[in-house]
Amino acid sequence: MAEYRTEVAFARRRFEWGAIWGGVFCFIAIWTVFGALGLALFATVVQPGASKFDMGIGVGIYSIVLTVVAMFIAGSATGRLAGVPTRLDGFYHGLVLYGLVLVCAFVLASLGGSFLLGSAAAGNAVTGGAAAENAATAAQDAVNNAAGTLGSYSRPYLLNMLTTLGWGGFITLFLAFVAAVTGAASSVAPRVVERDVREIRPAA
Repeated sequence: MAEYRTEVAFARRRFEWGAIWGGVFCFIAIWTVFGALGLALFATVVQPGASKFDMGIGVGIYSIVLTVVAMFIAGSATGRLAGVPTRLDGFYHGLVLYGLVLVCAFVLASLGGSFLLGSAAAGNAVTGGAAAENAATAAQDAVNNAAGTLGSYSRPYLLNMLTTLGWGGFITLFLAFVAAVTGAASSVAPRVVERDVREIRPAA
């Protein structure tokens, strides 16, 4: 007589790209919305006499916290949607999510810069040679002024500024990496597949 029993198996794949892209769009949505909110809040509460240094520190800290939180939520969404069975698989999904977010940010920044440069070139072509000559003169003046401004600063000041920017960028990227892989690894939810197995007893 045949008997039936239910077996449970984990459905596993290499990478769930749909879950990874979902995490990318989740990060972009959160960072864009709350980034705009942060700019609005800083522009509202800042005092007219506030120094640019204090303003820069506030915006920098807010950006770091927002990036880490958004990356953690995106990693959690990726780990939950991927349905991988182990935390190590979730870690790798978070790592791929992090790299893909960096690539998207680089591409968007490049496209934005190309668009601005193309718009400036089109405006010069429409207004004619005189406008182009004026724009070139203005650009040269700006370069000269910038060179004079940088020359007025001492070398230690420039090195300190570059060091601050470099360490700030590294801390932001590192914390975002940790948030992505931690969120993905901690939200592992394996997909379960139930199937009926028929057992046939041998004839007596």
